[in-house]
Amino acid sequence: MSKMIELDGLLEEKAALLRGMLAETKKIGELLLGRDLEGLNGAVAARQACIEKIDAVDRRADACAKGGAAASGRPMKEIRALLGEILDADSANMKAAGEITITLMNGIKEVNAEKNLLKYHQTMRSGSRFVNREG
Repeated sequence: MSKMIELDGLLEEKAALLRGMLAETKKIGELLLGRDLEGLNGAVAARQACIEKIDAVDRRADACAKGGAAASGRPMKEIRALLGEILDADSANMKAAGEITITLMNGIKEVNAEKNLLKYHQTMRSGSRFVNREG
């Protein structure tokens, strides 16, 4: 098999993996919007598996390219387009994750304030020296 055909095959494989990665990235976005934080773990793991497979294909493609092979333009155009879509989806996901984080942090602050109020109330009921109990 010629190096060019082998390299094109590897790039086709990379494009297929990138399509899977894009699907997982979009799934992550849907889970974030739906606040399904439990389902998020599976989607993130699946996306990471795609990244690891892409890295392995890239190593093989680099070896072909170092051997003097050149790629045809077709797979490269699709790869560039897929990478752009993934970056856009990642940006939207980061924004959604940031909003969720802010909401969760605000919730934690509210819970802590309520906890402190309860502690104060319990202290006052259990015998603060300034409370007149004989009243």
